[in-house]
Amino acid sequence: MGVGSVVGALFIAPWFRARLSSKALTLWANLLVILAYLLMGIVRQTELFLLVAALAGAGWTLSASELWVSAQRAISDRLRGRMNATIIMVSQGAMVIGGLIWGSLVAVAGPSSTLLGAALLFLVSLILSYRLSVNFAPNIRKRASDGPYMNVKPQAAQAALTTGLLAV
Repeated sequence: MGVGSVVGALFIAPWFRARLSSKALTLWANLLVILAYLLMGIVRQTELFLLVAALAGAGWTLSASELWVSAQRAISDRLRGRMNATIIMVSQGAMVIGGLIWGSLVAVAGPSSTLLGAALLFLVSLILSYRLSVNFAPNIRKRASDGPYMNVKPQAAQAALTTGLLAV
């Protein structure tokens, strides 16, 4: 998957980004991951399995990077660092919980059944979320969250922040 991720980031992503919208790119990348899960569940030859894993890595990287870029576009410059920290924290927590769930399912149902089930659930979630778009705010530079402190002197903003924190 690592090789597929690097190849996907360096060579495949720029080509697709030049030709597809964010929504289309994310859709195709997720369909590639679903296909890879299906193939991983049925392929028995090691070399072919490694090729399929590389496809999964490319699809995952394309999808994840496009979602990250969409989130970057949607948040104001002032809050982007906090948003990145939150995304990283939530992603790492989801990886831990997902690893526990995945490992438990593999122990009970076996790897092939788990991969085929994951492909099916992923396809269902993709169908249910089809109407949603990842391109929710392409050109926003200033948002309502840039609110009342933008035109206030730094000392007043610091005092208001301190008062707000003490109230909590």
